[in-house]
Amino acid sequence: MYHIDSSEITPETRLIQGWFFDHAKRVKKCYFDDGRKRIRLEGHGLPSPDLEDTFGNLANHCRFAFRLPKDAQGYIELRHKIGRATVIPVNASGNRIQVKTHHFVNRRYFGRFEVAESSRIKKVVISMAGRRSLKAVTLRRGDFYFEPKTRIFLLHVNVKQGWQIDFLNLFFFFDDGTIEAVENIGQRARETTGAYLLVMDFFHWLNNSSSPLTVVEIGSRARSGNNSRGRVAAHHRFVGVDIKAGENVDLIADAHQLSDAIQAQSVDVVFGLSVFEHLAMPWKVALELNRILKVGGRAMFMTHQAWPLHDAPFDFWRYSRESWHAIFNRSTGFKVLRAEVGEDGRILSEIQTADTLFASDSICYLASSVLVEKISDTQLSWDVPVEEVYQGNYPK
Repeated sequence: MYHIDSSEITPETRLIQGWFFDHAKRVKKCYFDDGRKRIRLEGHGLPSPDLEDTFGNLANHCRFAFRLPKDAQGYIELRHKIGRATVIPVNASGNRIQVKTHHFVNRRYFGRFEVAESSRIKKVVISMAGRRSLKAVTLRRGDFYFEPKTRIFLLHVNVKQGWQIDFLNLFFFFDDGTIEAVENIGQRARETTGAYLLVMDFFHWLNNSSSPLTVVEIGSRARSGNNSRGRVAAHHRFVGVDIKAGENVDLIADAHQLSDAIQAQSVDVVFGLSVFEHLAMPWKVALELNRILKVGGRAMFMTHQAWPLHDAPFDFWRYSRESWHAIFNRSTGFKVLRAEVGEDGRILSEIQTADTLFASDSICYLASSVLVEKISDTQLSWDVPVEEVYQGNYPK
């Protein structure tokens, strides 16, 4: 994500200041491109302690200040180490577009957006990030629907050869001369949903805690290249726990037997991302969390309310907003501080009958998150070993 803080025009130059951060994308080089030439820019990687407080220690140098010619027209291109790029128009207006729907269906792209103010959209340019060989598509009034009163913008367009959903960028040109770039659309849409906001708020709270805390991540192994260690401020003690050895793993342990590996009441914070659905007995894990957490300690988990079967046969559960209260409650020694779902979806049956037609009309949620606090020790126990419930090894 990026944000333009200011764009000041002086007698000789235009100074653009702002920030860009994505924990999975580190900026390698920056360029200015006016369509005729590309110029290397200096001025990225400036200190950003305010962002570090919000996003963790990976966001410690994410601000930029670029000086361009006064009459510059074109784009600032932030090239990532992984090969992709973020494009920011020189006269960008900031984050004014909120993504509501973004998908390909039957070779058609469907986008639904909410515009933060009632400015009229003049045209929209569709391009593919990092795909200069693919010609950009320009849509003008009459090719899209925009209702200024409701601020809803609808875009339906045929998918061109070579388009990929993850690389799709949209540039909104407004009548007032400003431009809004919407890149990394899917991730941007996710970050506006309740379940993802809960996660972001959790890390903001964690990294704003001045006291050093012991922080445990369950399921920390970087199987998909995602490493959460960098999202935790450096003054905290991070312990990555996983059932198998690997990158980002400090302690090999089964979540169902955490108290065998971690001292009782020694942990301040526990979190896990996309792991709770893979726990055979999540209620037993809740009791183990109660044993290792201090009273007043917190735990945050993000998983799914609806999601395709994955890592089978080790995919056991799905969680609604209400289901968290069945696991984390007074009897297990917890209080639910916040529970959220998000990332709307629909279920489409391959075989439609009168009983299944309704499914595509009802909303499900791909994400489900919870934040809980330990309020007391629990007297409950569940002495059934996981080996009696399921025999087999966790997937590699």
